Amino acid sequence: MRRYVAVVVVVALGILTPALRASAQPTGLTRYTLSLTIEIMRTKADGRSWDPDGGLPDPRLFATIFFGKMRTDLESCYQTDTFTATCLTGLEIDVNEGMSLAVTVQDKDWVDDDDIGTVSVQLRDPIRARGRWVPMRITGRIKSAVIALTPVERP
Repeated sequence: MRRYVAVVVVVALGILTPALRASAQPTGLTRYTLSLTIEIMRTKADGRSWDPDGGLPDPRLFATIFFGKMRTDLESCYQTDTFTATCLTGLEIDVNEGMSLAVTVQDKDWVDDDDIGTVSVQLRDPIRARGRWVPMRITGRIKSAVIALTPVERP
């Protein structure tokens, strides 16, 4: 099942790898702090709980930025026993149009990790987007996702 969800402000990440900085630095970068919140559906697709005995999922999020042929993996985050994971809060990133973001979410378990779903979006500079909602593609058992960007104040 595929769902499209709108995100407040703009969905965006943008840390550039050293190779990207040296070879294909995008112009017009704007600096933001990031906060990512993912809400997970209450059960797996087959109706079973995420963990034995009705346990809650232990979400682990992997975020990746794409710009042209360049790829930058951001730090992952992990939380236990929750349907709502908030992470990467306060991470400073550079944003430029043409970048995209992909987030993969798994339920971390002792034996095998369960895939929960993915979130993907084309990035826009939030200042140019001026608070408009940006469509996001969500797959799997992710109920909702919010990625908020706050401009970094320069002295």
